[in-house]
Amino acid sequence: MNEFRGRMSCTPRIRQLEYASGRSPADMLRFVQRDGLDAVELSIQENAQADAGFADGSMVAHADVMHDVLHVVRQAR
Repeated sequence: MNEFRGRMSCTPRIRQLEYASGRSPADMLRFVQRDGLDAVELSIQENAQADAGFADGSMVAHADVMHDVLHVVRQAR
């Protein structure tokens, strides 16, 4: 008999992911089932790195870059 029948089981890795992402256990489990544990971990790590980059000013939003690029292109005409 399956010991987890009728309730959700979360491994320590999934619990770490739910904490890191700020999502509920049900949400995390849904993403893990859909995308796989490694892909979800990578996504959360990349998002955390991007958040840190925006916070420290080492990254620029796509819209800001595109605005600057369009300005340069228009100036070159």
